[in-house]
Amino acid sequence: MATPRDLGERLRHHPVAVAAARGHVTAVLAYADLAVEPRHGERALTRLRAHEEPLHEGVAARLGLALAKAGEQAAALALFAEVRVRLVAELGIEPGPELRAAHQ
Repeated sequence: MATPRDLGERLRHHPVAVAAARGHVTAVLAYADLAVEPRHGERALTRLRAHEEPLHEGVAARLGLALAKAGEQAAALALFAEVRVRLVAELGIEPGPELRAAHQ
């Protein structure tokens, strides 16, 4: 009999779950793009924080830029540091060009 952990792992890789996860990331990226625009910044930033993707460099880059544009430079720098630590610890990689450029 499958344990709850086995079932969760199987469901996570089901095509419908994979498609839903991709759709979620697409929506988060759209909010992130809005958060960088001055006229939508604050509202989009609030929603973006609620849907952060911890290992998605594109989301982290956009969130960091939005934070910096909102005057929250310390929060932006802390986010970049946290994402870098996660990438190294969990995936064994350094941040890619998009995240590094946003950090600069």
